[in-house]
Amino acid sequence: MKNRLKRKKISAIIACYGDERAIPIMHKRLVKIFKKIGLNYEIIFVNDGSLDNTESVLASLCRQDKHVIGVNHSRNFSSQMAFTSGMDIATGDAVVLLDGDLQDPPEIIEKFYPKWLKGFDIVYGVRVKREAPLYMVFLYKSFYRVFHKLSYIKIPLDAGDFSLIDRRVVDALKEFPERDRFLRGLRAWVGFKQTGVPYTRPERMFGKTTNSILKNLNWATKGIFSFSYVPLQFLALLSSVIFVFASLAIIVLVILKLINPDIPHGVTSILIAILFFGALQLLGISILGEYMGKIFEEVKGRLKALWTILRIVILPYDKLDKIIPKKGIVLDIGCGNGGFTNYIVLGSKERKVTGIDFSKDRISQAVKSIRKRKNIKFIFGDVVKTNLPKANCYLMIDMLHHISFKNQDKIIRFISKRLDGNSLLIIKEVDSSNRVPFLFGHIIEKFLYPKDMIYARSKKEWERLFLSLGLSSKVIPGVFYFPDSTQIFVIRPIKNLSNSDR
Repeated sequence: MKNRLKRKKISAIIACYGDERAIPIMHKRLVKIFKKIGLNYEIIFVNDGSLDNTESVLASLCRQDKHVIGVNHSRNFSSQMAFTSGMDIATGDAVVLLDGDLQDPPEIIEKFYPKWLKGFDIVYGVRVKREAPLYMVFLYKSFYRVFHKLSYIKIPLDAGDFSLIDRRVVDALKEFPERDRFLRGLRAWVGFKQTGVPYTRPERMFGKTTNSILKNLNWATKGIFSFSYVPLQFLALLSSVIFVFASLAIIVLVILKLINPDIPHGVTSILIAILFFGALQLLGISILGEYMGKIFEEVKGRLKALWTILRIVILPYDKLDKIIPKKGIVLDIGCGNGGFTNYIVLGSKERKVTGIDFSKDRISQAVKSIRKRKNIKFIFGDVVKTNLPKANCYLMIDMLHHISFKNQDKIIRFISKRLDGNSLLIIKEVDSSNRVPFLFGHIIEKFLYPKDMIYARSKKEWERLFLSLGLSSKVIPGVFYFPDSTQIFVIRPIKNLSNSDR
């Protein structure tokens, strides 16, 4: 909670389609509630290919208020992609997702905010009452209950996209490569600490809804197919029942034929044969469908995204952020796609952070994540061969075990010669002597990076290496609530030892 009291910027993301009249009112209500709470804020309106005058309304609003950012999609991609576009550029410590038609009352944010301060990572709105025709209320409530029963994860009842989501959850959601998103399902899938806030969802203030029963049915189908195997399992069960029934019918027909050879035959035999082979085909398709379902799940890439989420929890980010100096130059070696690099930039505006990695693809992803932050940059290259200024703090987070022992020694020796009394090196690495957690982590690493060799050392081997290079190290344990073998080494040069002796 203390960390969240310090981090007080909220990004409101509003998905707009045909909401030109609602946008100024939404802006006015949001500004009023943010000022009432006493928050720093930004308001991101995403125009999802509106056919009305929304684009010019947003342009005018951006000129009037520096807190407003307008994004225009080239066509209508859906509200889910509008929210995703907003999350991609949001700089707040948390985001709030709202529909642009004012059916998500901005005033509810005042109830979301205290829950977030108490430690909840996701605070979602629960629609206890909906101002809509009775048949639509019935259909919506029925969908959420059916979805809740069919889904392989626990989906909150009557909870739409309207929610406050913490930065670390936003970063986790951005790791998902899915294009056809169902955000309220993904929000439940990622886990974290969640709670709901009840509210009444009013009717649209202007115009008519573009959602027909057919569109809502397509929406419901997308949600169920994204988070449930029950349709495939039902097909498999149905085909099995028909197959058993057809098989029994064939056996009965053969027995009757043996008992009474003169029993009529022809149409019945043909129908049973068709039923039998049809059931056989349906059974084969359903088995194939089960495998296709597994492929579908893998293609969505959620397992790698899950590992990213776990890394956010087990690094642990907060513990490392407290060790890193709040001022000065920080060099993140082996920064990957820049997730942790961006996190420490948010921790202090007085840090000037550079991330370096020898993977062009990862650096390309990292560069896209910078957004409007000015105290961060990413460089492609080898830290030993790249001419970089001396830093106050050097970071090597979970990267050394991916390179050979020889290169590990080379990099640490290179950095050791750049350390002085005012700088430090922070290394987070696996401890191979902690057998069970190390084996657990090794299995996950092999699954995610099957082509990579793992070059692990024990805690004592790391300490001997540091000492041989004239470095003193203080060990800080990782986390206790997860089978993680990593240790955090805070390393400084031994006093009265010159760089030439290292």
